[in-house]
Amino acid sequence: MGRRPGSRQGCAARTWLHRAGADGQRRQRPVRGCPRQQLAVGGQHARFDRVPHRSTLQPRRLDDPGRRWTDVASRRPRGRLGRGRVRRHAGSNPPTDEPRRPDHPPQPAPWRGGSRRGDLARRRRCVADQPSRWDASSRNERLARGVPDLALDLPSPTDGGRTYTFRLRRGIRYSNGALVRPEDIRRALERTLIMFRDTYYYGAIVGASACVSRPRRCDLSRSVVADDRNWTLTFHLRRADPDFLYTLALPTAYAVPAATPARDAGSHPLPATGPYEFASYKPGRVVKLIRNPRFRVWSADARPDGYPDEILWKLGLTPAAQVHAVETGRADVAFDGVPPSRLTEVETQHASQVRDNTQAGTTFLFLNTRVPPFDDVRVRRAVSYAVDRGAIVRALGGPDRAQATCQILPPNFRGYRPYCPFTLERTAAGIWQAPALSQARRLIAASGTRGARVTVWIPPNHRPEGAIAVVLLKQLGYRVRAKRVGDYYAKIGDSRLRIQAGVNTWFPDYPAPAAFLNAMFSCGAFRPGTGSNLNASEFCDPRIDRAIARARTLEVSDPALASSLWSTIDRELVDQVPVVPLVNPKHVDFLSPRVGNYQYGPQWPNLLLDQLWVR
Repeated sequence: MGRRPGSRQGCAARTWLHRAGADGQRRQRPVRGCPRQQLAVGGQHARFDRVPHRSTLQPRRLDDPGRRWTDVASRRPRGRLGRGRVRRHAGSNPPTDEPRRPDHPPQPAPWRGGSRRGDLARRRRCVADQPSRWDASSRNERLARGVPDLALDLPSPTDGGRTYTFRLRRGIRYSNGALVRPEDIRRALERTLIMFRDTYYYGAIVGASACVSRPRRCDLSRSVVADDRNWTLTFHLRRADPDFLYTLALPTAYAVPAATPARDAGSHPLPATGPYEFASYKPGRVVKLIRNPRFRVWSADARPDGYPDEILWKLGLTPAAQVHAVETGRADVAFDGVPPSRLTEVETQHASQVRDNTQAGTTFLFLNTRVPPFDDVRVRRAVSYAVDRGAIVRALGGPDRAQATCQILPPNFRGYRPYCPFTLERTAAGIWQAPALSQARRLIAASGTRGARVTVWIPPNHRPEGAIAVVLLKQLGYRVRAKRVGDYYAKIGDSRLRIQAGVNTWFPDYPAPAAFLNAMFSCGAFRPGTGSNLNASEFCDPRIDRAIARARTLEVSDPALASSLWSTIDRELVDQVPVVPLVNPKHVDFLSPRVGNYQYGPQWPNLLLDQLWVR
């Protein structure tokens, strides 16, 4: 959806203040001369006032123009749309400018399982920029495309895929007035390598490994060459990396001033390049973003202007409290979604305020292909035949919370073609129908593994799926123990623990098939004895590896052929069953009646908060 037409002139917007008095009633200070416009978003809830303004984009309304819009609640900060304040409630995570260790992912939502995604994305997204990013107008992952951001264009690699030269935009300034220079992007990557102590994203850059092993001597000036005369930035890689442009669109490449130290900025955020800048941060209480007065729109696709004048995150509300805040008019968006216990009520009483989207993620039961009994493909296939995916959907709250799947790639993702061989009745539609217990029991009998001991590891955010998996394996004749683990995500990456099975959800770092299939199932993804193994199934098939490598190479030269090849790889992995796909989670956003221009983008965090507006 595009922007709302209107003028930014002739109307001085004021913030609406909401206070609960002793009688429980809200006290409000009105806006003079302007229509009331507020948005609340975040981990808890938020409100704002704004004046509509003109945009470089043509309006594309998906909602009724006559609707009245309102506040948002979530565990993330809230924002203002246009000229006014957006208040939003969030969880306890700070608005850090820093990258997170990839082996310690945050858990902002119950679906957030095995992704390496850091917390900074959801807060820095409104204030920071990198060489490229995903088109803000893309509405699903299948259509997502990379567009230049700080760069003028996306370069084609030279030297056999080992050299990229970016021409950067001139005249962009930070919120403190300093000029954004080519070396600032290099510094961002140095800080990422030093603070992550991991080469996962940028290991192809010459010298990246040295930055990780000797962080105090980290210097990428020979491999990431900044030319202040021609305003270019040239990357030299030690090997071709087909995903390099994707990783440069991640928050880990947000430009920072070249003198920025390689340590956590704490409660003193770094200067901004985007439409907003950090105004204040009170740990555990509130985060406030205000308009960056030095921002100008240089690319409507990559970096459109925002609507709110302020984004105010109040930290610390549960999803249920966020929903209540929207219902009572204290918030505009329940950013963390609607909990299952409230879903029926919300959909019945506030149907026009609900937006549900299938997320670009897959929940699955991983099976260790190197540990009995799951080192036998017949056993893995038996589990996929027998699992009742419909029961899992019901346990998670019904079809508005999840949809059954037999595949690794989610719907609306490039390379996805419906395919389900493990169902009671196979159809041309490739959709799961019902469990096939008789086929499963025949495979178990043929494997001779009935009666083996199996331990299923279950994290706190996947207990319904874990409980169903335990019952299923017992039905198949195994002696099963459920192991509920608090620090689950720090342990499943350690192959030395010989974990047999566990429940997880994977959300890719960027909307490309490689971020699923290469990241989790390539031989290189299996990192034994490191504690940071992403390939929990310990799966390795050289033939599939070669196909993955070819598909990644084709992404640049022939995207259509690459997509077809990714579909084939997805099906082959489904047949090999390193994981048993269960469901694709859905996210339900709950909006106040005043909120408009709702947009759900291709990259997490998907709700484009800075594009919301109210009246």
